Amino acid sequence: MNIGYGHFCLTIYANDTAGQVNSTTVCFITAGAADAASSAPPELLPMSIFVDSVRCSSDGTGAITVQAWDYQDKPLSGVLIKISGKSGTTGSDGTVTLRGFEQGDYSISASKDGYTSTGYEITVSCQKKEITPPPQQPGAETLSILSVIVQEMTYNNDGTADVKLLVQDSDNNSVPGATVRVSGSDIIYTTGNDGTVTVRSNPTGDYTATASKKGYNEDTADFTIKFQAKPEAAQLPAEQPAITEQGQAIPYLNLCVPALIIAAILAIIFFLWKRRKKEEEPKKPESGKAQPANPQAPKPMDLPPGKP
Repeated sequence: MNIGYGHFCLTIYANDTAGQVNSTTVCFITAGAADAASSAPPELLPMSIFVDSVRCSSDGTGAITVQAWDYQDKPLSGVLIKISGKSGTTGSDGTVTLRGFEQGDYSISASKDGYTSTGYEITVSCQKKEITPPPQQPGAETLSILSVIVQEMTYNNDGTADVKLLVQDSDNNSVPGATVRVSGSDIIYTTGNDGTVTVRSNPTGDYTATASKKGYNEDTADFTIKFQAKPEAAQLPAEQPAITEQGQAIPYLNLCVPALIIAAILAIIFFLWKRRKKEEEPKKPESGKAQPANPQAPKPMDLPPGKP
């Protein structure tokens, strides 16, 4: 478990062979979650959101799909998403889809207990077209009616958007083989058997798609791209340094019980080594006391009287 913030000192006392008391002290500066939670409100965790796609329905409105991530770049469930009076909560995959948005700009807000609130901007380019026959010139070839509409816009992680366009005739039948051009690009696209084509747009801006085919009138569709690269994983706020009495900043140490135990063991080892070293030193004689005779010293020889 974490230890609360503060100064902690561990002191060990022991007697050596001479009866003197020796001690050693180890001190720590810690900052743990326990005391921080009791003295200050908990920090809010960061999160981010990203618009995955906008799908256009036959009535000309769009369905917006939003994704939410936590600070570890994992899908975040339970996030409340609000867009222009409509709201929904993200599921286990971190996504939610809200429908019924007409062409225009919208602000997206995201919130969840314990997390910072965030927002986003998106443009819906869906529209319902009223198909009307083009004016015919006397003697000119009669052209069939052709219409191009934005069907879906999918946003990629690199900030580009894939725009799916649908080309139909007056009976809402798909028109394959139609040529599609997008303003600002020289690429020529051709619709498939389902009458659709997907074009990739990179910069932010307004675009016009033009569809044409022999025997049909020409038609256009406008759409807007807002550059929105997927946000990087949000980072937790860095811990603030502590300030010593001398005014110098030192980093907090998040220490747990095992760290203190290891420090205590090292302190004990150091103390025992110091004690053993002291025991190995030769003892000094105490002042004022007679020294015992050395039993191994040679005794003086007994000489006859008168002889040195």
